[in-house]
Amino acid sequence: MSHPFDLAPLIGQPQSLSRGEVAGIDDDGRLRVTLAGGLTLRCELLQPDTPGTACSGGDAVLVWQDGAGGGVVLGRIGHQAPTPQPVADPLAFAQRPETLVLEAQGDIVLRNGQSRIRLGADGDVEIVCANFATRSRRLLRLLAPMIKMN
Repeated sequence: MSHPFDLAPLIGQPQSLSRGEVAGIDDDGRLRVTLAGGLTLRCELLQPDTPGTACSGGDAVLVWQDGAGGGVVLGRIGHQAPTPQPVADPLAFAQRPETLVLEAQGDIVLRNGQSRIRLGADGDVEIVCANFATRSRRLLRLLAPMIKMN
């Protein structure tokens, strides 16, 4: 499928178009999409023309099923997000340094509402929040001699 007009024959086959929810992204970049009834497909993503419109976990999507247990995610379903306004003038932003270093003799604490990140002088990092989400395009590595969950 190289052009959106190639999708026209699919409209006549409503059984091949479904609404689903992105359950996750595999290491090879394919999306795991759960359809109504619990069916899970491994899907490719039809590449969008505008950057920043890729899918992430929990997004509602429109899926074309290829009939072989896979499919293609045609796009996200939902409201259009407003165009973000730049925080700073682009010329002033370009003059900022590429790296910012914060140094302290003690701890460094970033706090906003009920969220907090503490960089301890002893090497400990503490993140306190209501929900924690990490999104990665490829791989998330946890490297430690011991990892304790709950």
